Amino acid sequence: MAAEVIHHGVDISFAPVLDLYNSESRAIENRAFSPSAEDTVDLAESYISGMNKAGMVAIGKHYPGHGSVEADSHEELPRDEREADEIMGADYKVFAKCVSRLGGIMSAHVIYPAVDGEPAGFSNFWLNDKLRTELGFQGAVFSDDLSMTAVKSAGTAEYRAKLALTAGCDMVLVCNDRESALSVSDWLERNEIQGSRKLHKLRAKPAPEIANLYNEEKWLTACEMVCSLTKI
Repeated sequence: MAAEVIHHGVDISFAPVLDLYNSESRAIENRAFSPSAEDTVDLAESYISGMNKAGMVAIGKHYPGHGSVEADSHEELPRDEREADEIMGADYKVFAKCVSRLGGIMSAHVIYPAVDGEPAGFSNFWLNDKLRTELGFQGAVFSDDLSMTAVKSAGTAEYRAKLALTAGCDMVLVCNDRESALSVSDWLERNEIQGSRKLHKLRAKPAPEIANLYNEEKWLTACEMVCSLTKI
């Protein structure tokens, strides 16, 4: 994945998904590696190693875990009603174990009422107290798409961007809504909000074989392996 993306001139991919598998989750489901925190960490570390070999840093999502709620944040604002200990001992644990291997993290549009009343991407508690202070994360923090239904009720696109940046995001995403993307861009310029230096560290450093990727034996072998999985 990373080799192909870099080959086409793109520096980053929002991967891997670090959410736990739950067959009831409409947003995550089979995008996740496993329902087990331990297995998810093992598989994610292998995936991250592969990305790094291609020359790409990893950006884990959706912090601190979207997989354990049924609701889809593209369509509504999910609430994870579990006790704090359960969240910290499972979903959050995956990010805590992987954080040293990540160049970036994308936050979830999910509220965890037992922990904090704001969606994680608007939460100073989740982004600063837990991620920056407790876990010591020094990489870039991304909001999830601010045009998703989960956060539209928070206010205008500009106000949503302000909430995310104030909470601790380094980059705000506004997708599938060109008008909102332009208005947020104009708002950033009017307020002279500078880009985070953390984002420069996410540039890809392509491995030598990327230039001739589609003739590389390693890439051809990987394609054969992936194709064989579809037959299982």
